Amino acid sequence: MLTVGELREIPLFATLAEPELERLARNGADLQLVAGDYAVHEGEGRALFIVLAGRCDVTKLIDGIERVIWQRDPVDLFGEV
Repeated sequence: MLTVGELREIPLFATLAEPELERLARNGADLQLVAGDYAVHEGEGRALFIVLAGRCDVTKLIDGIERVIWQRDPVDLFGEV
């Protein structure tokens, strides 16, 4: 479960008031992925992800080969819109 403290450490949310942070903590999902797992696939729906620990590779199929096009580290954001 996400905590207000974890959210407060993310620069995007650092200036939010306590009620807004509590709302985000209640409504956000806490995904724990292992190597090889996918958080989302391109075109699956709208979502915003924040890396709290570890690193996520953003990949894309290019000429039929999955390639890392970006890496996300703690407090980095990525999403699918």
